[in-house]
Amino acid sequence: MNKKVIGKWLGLLLPFVVLFAIWIYVQTKKSEGHARGKVLYDKHCASCHGANGEGLKLLIPPVKEADYISNNPEYLACIIRYGVKGNITVNGIEYSGNMIGLNKLEDDQIRDIVNFINVEWNGASEDYTLKEIRKQLDQCF
Repeated sequence: MNKKVIGKWLGLLLPFVVLFAIWIYVQTKKSEGHARGKVLYDKHCASCHGANGEGLKLLIPPVKEADYISNNPEYLACIIRYGVKGNITVNGIEYSGNMIGLNKLEDDQIRDIVNFINVEWNGASEDYTLKEIRKQLDQCF
């Protein structure tokens, strides 16, 4: 092949290579965020909600396959930061009591926990950005 043909092919392929590299970078960042979310969940949440998000019988609600989370995804960041007081119904079961908030966590840590719970256990297809989590936290009940 001559240089013109090679140059033409490189010119056509370069945008695809760049887009593929960006896609790989984004996927890697998502995976890292979910891994951090799992570590943070294990450290701060699993002792009550279970290692697999199953909850504790009728005492503590599950976060895995939880209709409350699927129906109210915008509240999860607030619940993590500020906790819950009073009754909450999850999967048709009413739970009462108080969950203390994790107000020492940084916004990005809350984002990672939210994304881990939503994507890994509740069927969400996309992650929240830090900007979206901060907006949710600004609007907490």
